[in-house]
Amino acid sequence: MALVLQQSGLRWCGRVLRRDDEDWVKKCMEHEVGGSGPRGGPERTWREVVRGDCRARGLDEEDAVDRCGWRGMVGEAR
Repeated sequence: MALVLQQSGLRWCGRVLRRDDEDWVKKCMEHEVGGSGPRGGPERTWREVVRGDCRARGLDEEDAVDRCGWRGMVGEAR
């Protein structure tokens, strides 16, 4: 189940990374929310999780430009 969630998150991330820099979805993905968080330790953001998944698979954001290659690398079970 965790592998399926990882793959779908990376597929969606690749789709957003291929968008234009002025696209509102891409801007939302990069937006940092200010203020204090909930009590306890800091929660991991979606972006932090995706960066960790990319590191685990040896992917860079530049790899997302090649759609077919990105889908192939994301779909590989490791």
